Amino acid sequence: MDSNHGFPHVTRACRGVIFRTLETVRYYMSKTDTATGLTIEVRILEKVGARNELAKALAARGGLQGAAGDLISARKLLESALAIFEELGTLDEPPRVRAALAALASTPTG
Repeated sequence: MDSNHGFPHVTRACRGVIFRTLETVRYYMSKTDTATGLTIEVRILEKVGARNELAKALAARGGLQGAAGDLISARKLLESALAIFEELGTLDEPPRVRAALAALASTPTG
């Protein structure tokens, strides 16, 4: 995907906003709940080293992929998110990700 392809999604969500903190960026980017918006969010969070926020974005992308029926990609994204959360010692997110993984496992294929 072209690196500028998803920016219209982000641009619409962030119109007129001055970014002074990572939380501000995260808040406005969270309004781009599309696969493209989340892909861009993941790229930015990887670059700035915001690992907990990155894991949240990966989990959100995993949820979207699962809802779209792409169970293989969904599982990979959720497993990546879980690994980061566990590495960081995050307490509240791993149970949610494990539940999403369990739901994927019980999703009929075909």
